[in-house]
Order: sequence, then structure tokens, then C-alpha cells
Amino acid sequence: ITKMPLLHKSFNSCSRWGVDHGVGNKKVVLKFSKSQEQYSRELNARENVQLDDQYIIPFVAKYNAIENRAFRDEAELKGYGAYKYLIVTESGNRNLKSAIQNEYFAGIDGALVRQYTREMFAAVAHLHNQGLCHCDIKPTNLVFHMDRLKLADLGASARFSHAETVGKSKLNYSYTCPELAQVYMDRIARRRKDGLEDCEEEDARKDIDPLTSATDIERLTYANDGEKLQEDGAYTADPAMDMWSVGAVLFNMCVGEPLFLSNFEDGLS
Repeated sequence: ITKMPLLHKSFNSCSRWGVDHGVGNKKVVLKFSKSQEQYSRELNARENVQLDDQYIIPFVAKYNAIENRAFRDEAELKGYGAYKYLIVTESGNRNLKSAIQNEYFAGIDGALVRQYTREMFAAVAHLHNQGLCHCDIKPTNLVFHMDRLKLADLGASARFSHAETVGKSKLNYSYTCPELAQVYMDRIARRRKDGLEDCEEEDARKDIDPLTSATDIERLTYANDGEKLQEDGAYTADPAMDMWSVGAVLFNMCVGEPLFLSNFEDGLS
């Protein structure tokens, strides 16, 4: 693990730069996670779907503290004991969010926007051709690797070819399609109504306007979406979800600002 700043931190996970000494000191990204669901979804996509490294950031290794005592002990020793799961992938040199913020092409350099858009479309098309939805497309999950924009982080992915439902992990409201964001808000409203209290729920509430009550949220619920919305609030994966996110990313590149603003925890601002 390098001493460089965190790449990303949320309630469930944190990502850091690292070096793989076993393969010539190759630069890698280590994603530590508390969520078994995110870990399992990433592995499910990596192991059961034929992914092309031309479009998806290559996988390096996996570690599970429940099954791997050596990993658990070392994680605890280095201050990562709260995270039971680790996915290691090859590292790009920057993500699209960083490029938009620091390279001043967004809304200015139309040729570059078109190039990145074509590469994004190609990566998403590759996933969809394999029957897989990414379900969390956003600038931080689009990474420049080997001079090409590729998709990273499959921890929210689901196979629409197998009618899998989208996970219960918190998603980025700025880029998530409205109906999926609504599912998450409805879940929070139900838990409030049931009086369920836990750390994750408390963390999620920080992302909702404190002036908005559970009743207000419930009033926004889409009615009669019975084909896709399940009784437990799960939502069957559909390629259209990714296409909404692709459109939101394209807007970001064309305008220089996100379609909707969000905070560091990905909550809608």
C-alpha cells in the first residue's frame, strides 16, 4: 500500500493505490470493502462473464478475511481490520472525473469528448453483449488504462440475462436512473417507518434533505411499476439503467458540470 492519498472512501469501502511486488512492482488499486454483496457481485462478473481487458480494467487478485487468516491478520495490523474483503485490479493513470476537473476539455474540446464517448459506449456495449449491467457508471468508474477509457468497479453489477436484481448498496444519485434512486429512497422510508436503526441506515439518512420526511419520500413513489419493482424493493437489472448513466456522464463532459450535484458520499446535493 502506498502512502498516497485515498482514491475514494465511502461508508462501505475505501480504495488505495498499491504496488504488486510479485509482478515487477506493477501499480495496482486495492479496493477494501465491508460489503460481502459488493465483493460477491464483482467476483460473479469477473468469474462467470467473459470480460475483455480492452474494455474492462483487468483483475489481479481477491482476498477474503473470513477464509484467509493471513490476510485478516495483516489487514488488522495495517489498520484495515474493518474491511473483510479486498479486490485488487490493475491501475489506470487517472479517472474521467479527474480529467474533467483538471484537463479543461469538458465543454471545450469536442473532438476529445467524442473520442471518450466512443470509448465509453464501446465498454458499455461489451458488458451488455455479455448480458451484464454495470449499474454504477459514473466518471470515477471510468478509468484511463493503456491509453483507453475503460470501466472499473463491478461491485454493483448484475446479469440481466439471468434476471438478477440490482443490489442494496447505496448508489451515486448523480448518475443513477430515477427509478433506481427511488427504490433506494423507498427502502429508507420503509426502514424509518419500521423503526429500524443501524449504522448503514443512519449513514444513508445524511444523504437526504433533513426537511424531507419519510412521508414526503413515499409520496414520490412510482406507482404500478410491478413488472420490475419487486416486493422487497429490489429492481431487476436492465441495460436502460446504464444508458441513463451514460447520458449523465456525457452531459458532464459536454457541459463541464454534472447533471445533478452530489457530495463526497455520493448523496444528492
